[in-house]
Amino acid sequence: NIVGFKELSFVNPLQPKKDLSTWEVWLDEPQWVGPPRAEIDQAWKDLLSVTTFNRSSAASKYADGNAYQYSDGKYIMGFEVYHGLHCVDTLRKFLWPDHYKQTDPEDQLELHKQHCVDYLRQYVQCNADLSPMWAHWNDVYGLVVTPYTPHTCRDFDALHRWIVDGDE
Repeated sequence: NIVGFKELSFVNPLQPKKDLSTWEVWLDEPQWVGPPRAEIDQAWKDLLSVTTFNRSSAASKYADGNAYQYSDGKYIMGFEVYHGLHCVDTLRKFLWPDHYKQTDPEDQLELHKQHCVDYLRQYVQCNADLSPMWAHWNDVYGLVVTPYTPHTCRDFDALHRWIVDGDE
């Protein structure tokens, strides 16, 4: 068993003020969003540092027969979660085109954007999170649905450690 589960509540650094008159930013969590900053870029770089990794032939029993195998018998592989995160990071960078200069031809960039949007759609539908989101009424915004109920999530940190440590 590579990874267990843990209970988490989703957070968002953009929240309505208590009186719901306007929005405020609170940043207790590591920053993944916002205008380009070195800290955000480093957080994404660290997160995606194990997008692919090598495993021995023992792990290859799940390969489809076309998996690339090195001469030492190891296979290169990755997990879908990192592909999804790569797409989120790619779309994040497309939000700031003046900062994240793209060198690929425009038609390839457009295909990559469309690929990421559709991949994320499929990923979300496949995972079909059924955690309830409760609506409440406020005088400023009307009905508001809050997606911050506790979730039972895979322990992503344990998965990341398993990849980095190279456990079979």
